[in-house]
Amino acid sequence: MFRGRSLMVATVWIASAACGSRAGQTWQAQTHDRPVAWLPDGRIVVERRSIRVSGDASDAGDCGETGLYSVRPDGSRLEALLTGSRGCSLLQRARTIAVTESGRTIVYGSRGNARVELHLAGFEASADTVLSAGCDMNDETFAMQPRAEAVLFFADCETPRRGRAAYRVDLQTRVRQRLEPLAGEGAAEFPSLSPKGDSLVFVTRDPTSGPETAYHVNVAALGNGPERPLVRGRYPVWSPTGEWVAYLSPAPSSNPAGWSIRLVHADGTGDHAIDSLPPRKDSIHTGSVGTPEWPLVWSPDGKQLAFASLYPGGSSLWSVEIATGRRKQLTQVTGDHSR
Repeated sequence: MFRGRSLMVATVWIASAACGSRAGQTWQAQTHDRPVAWLPDGRIVVERRSIRVSGDASDAGDCGETGLYSVRPDGSRLEALLTGSRGCSLLQRARTIAVTESGRTIVYGSRGNARVELHLAGFEASADTVLSAGCDMNDETFAMQPRAEAVLFFADCETPRRGRAAYRVDLQTRVRQRLEPLAGEGAAEFPSLSPKGDSLVFVTRDPTSGPETAYHVNVAALGNGPERPLVRGRYPVWSPTGEWVAYLSPAPSSNPAGWSIRLVHADGTGDHAIDSLPPRKDSIHTGSVGTPEWPLVWSPDGKQLAFASLYPGGSSLWSVEIATGRRKQLTQVTGDHSR
Protein backbone atom coordinates (compact mmCIF):
# COMPACT_ATOMS: atom_id res chain seq x y z
CA MET A 1 0.00 0.00 0.00
CA PHE A 2 1.33 3.32 -0.96
CA ARG A 3 1.05 6.26 1.20
CA GLY A 4 2.20 9.33 2.84
CA ARG A 5 -0.42 11.01 4.92
CA SER A 6 -3.36 9.12 3.51
CA LEU A 7 -3.51 5.53 4.36
CA MET A 8 -4.94 2.20 3.75
CA VAL A 9 -6.22 -0.15 6.33
CA ALA A 10 -7.49 -3.64 7.01
CA THR A 11 -9.09 -4.72 10.40
CA VAL A 12 -8.21 -3.64 13.93
CA TRP A 13 -9.10 -4.01 17.48
CA ILE A 14 -10.81 -2.72 20.61
CA ALA A 15 -13.10 -4.94 22.62
CA SER A 16 -16.22 -4.60 24.70
CA ALA A 17 -17.35 -7.04 27.32
CA ALA A 18 -20.83 -7.60 25.89
CA CYS A 19 -21.74 -11.21 25.25
CA GLY A 20 -24.67 -13.03 23.70
CA SER A 21 -25.63 -16.41 22.33
CA ARG A 22 -26.91 -17.75 19.03
CA ALA A 23 -27.77 -21.30 17.99
CA GLY A 24 -26.15 -22.72 21.12
CA GLN A 25 -22.96 -20.65 20.75
CA THR A 26 -21.74 -17.92 23.08
CA TRP A 27 -20.57 -14.84 21.17
CA GLN A 28 -18.44 -12.02 22.55
CA ALA A 29 -19.06 -8.60 21.02
CA GLN A 30 -15.89 -6.81 19.93
CA THR A 31 -15.18 -3.49 18.28
CA HIS A 32 -11.99 -3.18 16.20
CA ASP A 33 -10.39 0.21 15.46
CA ARG A 34 -7.57 1.14 13.06
CA PRO A 35 -6.19 4.43 11.78
CA VAL A 36 -7.01 5.16 8.14
CA ALA A 37 -5.57 8.65 7.54
CA TRP A 38 -4.25 11.70 9.36
CA LEU A 39 -5.86 14.63 7.56
CA PRO A 40 -4.25 18.08 7.06
CA ASP A 41 -6.83 19.62 9.43
CA GLY A 42 -5.49 17.41 12.24
CA ARG A 43 -8.26 14.82 12.39
CA ILE A 44 -7.39 11.13 12.38
CA VAL A 45 -9.78 8.96 10.39
CA VAL A 46 -10.52 5.67 12.13
CA GLU A 47 -11.96 2.45 10.72
CA ARG A 48 -14.22 0.79 13.27
CA ARG A 49 -15.67 -2.70 12.87
CA SER A 50 -18.13 -4.42 15.17
CA ILE A 51 -17.90 -8.21 15.14
CA ARG A 52 -18.83 -11.18 17.28
CA VAL A 53 -16.32 -13.86 18.24
CA SER A 54 -16.92 -17.40 19.48
CA GLY A 55 -13.78 -19.52 19.85
CA ASP A 56 -12.04 -19.50 16.47
CA ALA A 57 -15.15 -18.27 14.63
CA SER A 58 -16.05 -14.66 13.89
CA ASP A 59 -19.20 -13.11 12.50
CA ALA A 60 -19.97 -9.58 11.31
CA GLY A 61 -23.37 -9.87 12.99
CA ASP A 62 -25.31 -6.65 13.38
CA CYS A 63 -23.61 -3.54 12.06
CA GLY A 64 -23.36 -1.97 15.50
CA GLU A 65 -20.78 0.84 15.36
CA THR A 66 -19.17 -0.36 12.12
CA GLY A 67 -18.13 2.64 10.01
CA LEU A 68 -15.61 5.44 9.59
CA TYR A 69 -15.01 7.98 12.35
CA SER A 70 -12.67 10.86 13.07
CA VAL A 71 -10.88 11.73 16.31
CA ARG A 72 -8.63 14.64 17.35
CA PRO A 73 -4.95 14.04 18.17
CA ASP A 74 -5.72 14.52 21.88
CA GLY A 75 -8.34 11.76 21.73
CA SER A 76 -11.31 14.12 21.88
CA ARG A 77 -14.33 14.58 19.62
CA LEU A 78 -14.91 11.10 18.24
CA GLU A 79 -17.30 11.87 15.38
CA ALA A 80 -19.07 9.63 12.85
CA LEU A 81 -18.14 10.17 9.19
CA LEU A 82 -19.79 7.19 7.49
CA THR A 83 -21.97 4.87 9.56
CA GLY A 84 -25.34 3.16 9.30
CA SER A 85 -26.18 0.82 6.44
CA ARG A 86 -23.85 2.62 3.97
CA GLY A 87 -20.80 2.43 6.26
CA CYS A 88 -21.55 -1.13 7.30
CA SER A 89 -22.07 -2.33 3.72
CA LEU A 90 -18.86 -0.71 2.50
CA LEU A 91 -16.68 -2.08 5.31
CA GLN A 92 -18.14 -5.55 4.90
CA ARG A 93 -16.86 -5.48 1.30
CA ALA A 94 -13.55 -3.77 2.04
CA ARG A 95 -10.47 -5.75 3.02
CA THR A 96 -8.30 -2.60 2.94
CA ILE A 97 -9.41 1.02 2.92
CA ALA A 98 -8.03 4.57 2.46
CA VAL A 99 -9.36 8.09 2.61
CA THR A 100 -7.83 10.84 0.48
CA GLU A 101 -6.32 13.93 2.08
CA SER A 102 -9.39 15.94 1.08
CA GLY A 103 -11.40 13.69 3.36
CA ARG A 104 -14.09 13.29 0.69
CA THR A 105 -13.11 10.15 -1.25
CA ILE A 106 -12.69 6.50 -0.23
CA VAL A 107 -10.61 3.85 -1.97
CA TYR A 108 -10.88 0.24 -0.89
CA GLY A 109 -9.66 -3.21 -1.90
CA SER A 110 -12.02 -6.19 -1.98
CA ARG A 111 -11.64 -9.91 -2.51
CA GLY A 112 -14.45 -12.12 -3.77
CA ASN A 113 -15.16 -14.84 -6.32
CA ALA A 114 -11.40 -15.51 -6.55
CA ARG A 115 -10.84 -11.93 -7.76
CA VAL A 116 -9.17 -8.95 -6.12
CA GLU A 117 -10.42 -5.49 -7.08
CA LEU A 118 -9.72 -1.87 -6.22
CA HIS A 119 -12.73 0.46 -5.86
CA LEU A 120 -13.40 4.20 -5.64
CA ALA A 121 -16.35 5.36 -3.51
CA GLY A 122 -17.81 8.54 -2.09
CA PHE A 123 -19.23 9.17 1.37
CA GLU A 124 -22.65 9.70 -0.12
CA ALA A 125 -24.57 6.72 -1.50
CA SER A 126 -23.47 6.18 -5.09
CA ALA A 127 -22.24 3.46 -7.39
CA ASP A 128 -18.64 2.43 -6.70
CA THR A 129 -16.09 2.61 -9.54
CA VAL A 130 -13.66 -0.28 -10.18
CA LEU A 131 -10.16 1.20 -10.59
CA SER A 132 -8.44 -2.09 -11.36
CA ALA A 133 -10.66 -3.24 -14.23
CA GLY A 134 -8.75 -5.65 -16.48
CA CYS A 135 -5.94 -6.09 -13.94
CA ASP A 136 -4.67 -9.20 -12.22
CA MET A 137 -3.90 -7.98 -8.68
CA ASN A 138 -1.76 -10.05 -6.26
CA ASP A 139 -3.68 -8.83 -3.21
CA GLU A 140 -5.80 -5.94 -1.99
CA THR A 141 -2.98 -3.74 -0.65
CA PHE A 142 -2.45 -0.29 -2.20
CA ALA A 143 -1.54 3.27 -1.23
CA MET A 144 -2.58 6.83 -1.81
CA GLN A 145 0.07 8.99 -3.47
CA PRO A 146 1.11 11.79 -1.10
CA ARG A 147 -0.45 15.19 -1.82
CA ALA A 148 -2.22 13.84 -4.91
CA GLU A 149 -5.61 12.37 -5.70
CA ALA A 150 -4.00 9.19 -7.02
CA VAL A 151 -3.67 5.58 -5.92
CA LEU A 152 -0.86 3.07 -6.50
CA PHE A 153 -1.01 -0.71 -6.49
CA PHE A 154 0.75 -3.88 -7.72
CA ALA A 155 -0.80 -5.84 -10.60
CA ASP A 156 -0.49 -6.96 -14.20
CA CYS A 157 -2.85 -4.84 -16.26
CA GLU A 158 -1.42 -5.60 -19.70
CA THR A 159 -2.85 -7.65 -22.58
CA PRO A 160 -1.11 -9.99 -23.09
CA ARG A 161 0.19 -10.24 -19.54
CA ARG A 162 3.71 -8.83 -19.05
CA GLY A 163 4.34 -9.55 -15.37
CA ARG A 164 3.60 -7.66 -12.20
CA ALA A 165 4.36 -3.96 -11.96
CA ALA A 166 3.50 -0.86 -9.97
CA TYR A 167 0.59 1.16 -11.39
CA ARG A 168 -0.73 4.65 -10.68
CA VAL A 169 -4.37 5.66 -11.23
CA ASP A 170 -5.46 9.31 -11.22
CA LEU A 171 -8.69 9.46 -9.22
CA GLN A 172 -10.03 12.41 -11.21
CA THR A 173 -9.37 11.22 -14.76
CA ARG A 174 -9.19 7.43 -14.02
CA VAL A 175 -6.09 7.32 -16.27
CA ARG A 176 -3.85 4.39 -15.35
CA GLN A 177 -0.06 4.46 -15.78
CA ARG A 178 2.43 1.60 -15.53
CA LEU A 179 5.31 2.87 -13.38
CA GLU A 180 7.81 0.11 -12.78
CA PRO A 181 8.19 -3.62 -13.45
CA LEU A 182 9.09 -5.70 -10.42
CA ALA A 183 11.68 -8.46 -10.33
CA GLY A 184 11.72 -11.62 -8.26
CA GLU A 185 9.28 -14.43 -7.73
CA GLY A 186 7.64 -13.51 -4.42
CA ALA A 187 4.46 -11.46 -4.32
CA ALA A 188 4.94 -7.77 -3.55
CA GLU A 189 2.57 -6.03 -1.15
CA PHE A 190 2.14 -2.96 1.07
CA PRO A 191 3.72 -0.33 -1.20
CA SER A 192 4.49 3.23 -0.13
CA LEU A 193 5.61 6.01 -2.44
CA SER A 194 8.09 8.71 -1.44
CA PRO A 195 6.72 12.29 -1.21
CA LYS A 196 8.67 13.23 -4.36
CA GLY A 197 7.15 10.27 -6.19
CA ASP A 198 10.53 8.96 -7.36
CA SER A 199 11.04 5.96 -5.03
CA LEU A 200 9.02 3.10 -3.71
CA VAL A 201 9.17 0.83 -0.67
CA PHE A 202 7.24 -2.42 -0.44
CA VAL A 203 7.27 -5.85 1.19
CA THR A 204 8.18 -9.29 -0.14
CA ARG A 205 8.04 -12.60 1.70
CA ASP A 206 10.51 -15.48 1.70
CA PRO A 207 8.36 -18.62 2.16
CA THR A 208 11.40 -20.64 3.26
CA SER A 209 12.10 -18.44 6.30
CA GLY A 210 10.58 -18.38 9.78
CA PRO A 211 8.13 -15.66 10.89
CA GLU A 212 10.89 -13.47 12.32
CA THR A 213 12.87 -13.32 9.06
CA ALA A 214 10.35 -14.05 6.31
CA TYR A 215 9.30 -10.46 5.48
CA HIS A 216 11.61 -7.93 3.84
CA VAL A 217 11.11 -4.24 3.19
CA ASN A 218 12.57 -3.35 -0.22
CA VAL A 219 13.27 0.00 -1.87
CA ALA A 220 13.33 0.85 -5.58
CA ALA A 221 14.05 4.08 -7.44
CA LEU A 222 11.36 4.30 -10.10
CA GLY A 223 12.86 4.06 -13.58
CA ASN A 224 16.38 3.84 -12.19
CA GLY A 225 17.55 0.33 -11.42
CA PRO A 226 16.34 -2.79 -9.60
CA GLU A 227 14.87 -3.02 -6.13
CA ARG A 228 17.16 -3.80 -3.20
CA PRO A 229 16.52 -5.14 0.33
CA LEU A 230 16.29 -2.47 3.02
CA VAL A 231 15.37 -4.15 6.34
CA ARG A 232 13.47 -7.13 7.68
CA GLY A 233 9.95 -6.10 8.60
CA ARG A 234 6.47 -5.28 7.33
CA TYR A 235 4.05 -2.42 6.61
CA PRO A 236 6.51 0.33 5.56
CA VAL A 237 5.27 3.88 5.12
CA TRP A 238 7.26 6.90 3.99
CA SER A 239 7.22 10.00 6.17
CA PRO A 240 5.72 13.23 4.72
CA THR A 241 9.20 14.80 4.69
CA GLY A 242 10.79 11.81 2.92
CA GLU A 243 13.42 11.52 5.66
CA TRP A 244 12.24 8.27 7.19
CA VAL A 245 10.49 5.02 6.39
CA ALA A 246 8.50 3.73 9.37
CA TYR A 247 7.86 0.00 9.60
CA LEU A 248 6.98 -2.79 12.00
CA SER A 249 9.78 -5.15 12.95
CA PRO A 250 9.25 -8.62 14.43
CA ALA A 251 10.78 -8.86 17.87
CA PRO A 252 12.68 -12.01 18.89
CA SER A 253 10.44 -14.83 20.08
CA SER A 254 11.75 -14.23 23.59
CA ASN A 255 10.11 -10.78 23.61
CA PRO A 256 6.39 -11.04 24.43
CA ALA A 257 5.72 -7.57 22.98
CA GLY A 258 5.82 -9.07 19.47
CA TRP A 259 6.36 -6.25 16.95
CA SER A 260 8.07 -2.89 17.44
CA ILE A 261 7.85 0.39 15.51
CA ARG A 262 11.13 1.37 13.84
CA LEU A 263 12.47 4.08 11.52
CA VAL A 264 15.10 3.78 8.80
CA HIS A 265 16.49 6.02 6.04
CA ALA A 266 15.95 4.88 2.46
CA ASP A 267 19.68 4.14 2.15
CA GLY A 268 19.48 1.70 5.07
CA THR A 269 21.15 3.94 7.66
CA GLY A 270 19.77 5.20 10.96
CA ASP A 271 17.64 2.13 11.71
CA HIS A 272 16.26 2.44 15.24
CA ALA A 273 13.20 1.71 17.38
CA ILE A 274 11.02 4.62 18.47
CA ASP A 275 8.74 2.63 20.74
CA SER A 276 10.02 0.27 23.41
CA LEU A 277 6.91 -1.67 24.33
CA PRO A 278 6.17 -3.49 27.59
CA PRO A 279 4.62 -6.96 27.52
CA ARG A 280 0.97 -6.77 26.52
CA LYS A 281 -1.70 -7.01 29.21
CA ASP A 282 -4.83 -9.14 29.46
CA SER A 283 -7.07 -6.06 29.60
CA ILE A 284 -7.32 -3.17 27.18
CA HIS A 285 -8.58 -0.83 29.89
CA THR A 286 -5.31 -0.49 31.82
CA GLY A 287 -3.86 2.38 29.80
CA SER A 288 -0.75 0.34 28.99
CA VAL A 289 0.12 -0.10 25.32
CA GLY A 290 0.00 -3.52 23.69
CA THR A 291 1.64 -4.84 20.52
CA PRO A 292 1.56 -2.27 17.66
CA GLU A 293 -0.42 -3.33 14.61
CA TRP A 294 -0.54 -2.29 10.97
CA PRO A 295 -1.18 0.25 9.62
CA LEU A 296 1.11 3.08 10.67
CA VAL A 297 -0.17 6.57 9.81
CA TRP A 298 2.05 9.66 9.79
CA SER A 299 0.86 13.04 11.01
CA PRO A 300 1.03 15.74 8.30
CA ASP A 301 4.07 17.36 9.98
CA GLY A 302 5.93 14.04 10.28
CA LYS A 303 6.26 14.36 14.07
CA GLN A 304 3.89 11.57 15.13
CA LEU A 305 2.59 8.18 14.06
CA ALA A 306 -0.85 6.72 14.75
CA PHE A 307 -1.17 2.98 15.17
CA ALA A 308 -3.51 0.34 16.55
CA SER A 309 -2.38 -1.36 19.73
CA LEU A 310 -3.31 -5.04 19.88
CA TYR A 311 -4.30 -6.84 23.06
CA PRO A 312 -5.74 -10.31 23.61
CA GLY A 313 -9.30 -9.82 22.37
CA GLY A 314 -8.99 -6.30 21.05
CA SER A 315 -7.02 -3.10 20.46
CA SER A 316 -7.15 0.66 20.83
CA LEU A 317 -5.89 3.61 18.79
CA TRP A 318 -2.64 5.23 19.96
CA SER A 319 -0.17 7.84 18.77
CA VAL A 320 3.59 8.03 19.39
CA GLU A 321 5.91 11.05 19.16
CA ILE A 322 8.86 10.40 16.86
CA ALA A 323 11.38 12.47 18.87
CA THR A 324 10.54 11.18 22.35
CA GLY A 325 8.72 7.87 21.94
CA ARG A 326 5.97 9.26 24.19
CA ARG A 327 2.68 7.46 23.58
CA LYS A 328 -0.93 8.60 23.95
CA GLN A 329 -4.09 6.48 23.89
CA LEU A 330 -6.70 8.07 21.60
CA THR A 331 -9.63 5.64 21.76
CA GLN A 332 -10.81 3.15 24.30
CA VAL A 333 -13.94 1.11 24.86
CA THR A 334 -16.19 1.18 27.89
CA GLY A 335 -19.35 -0.75 28.42
CA ASP A 336 -21.36 1.67 26.31
CA HIS A 337 -18.69 2.14 23.59
CA SER A 338 -18.04 5.77 24.51
CA ARG A 339 -15.05 7.92 25.34
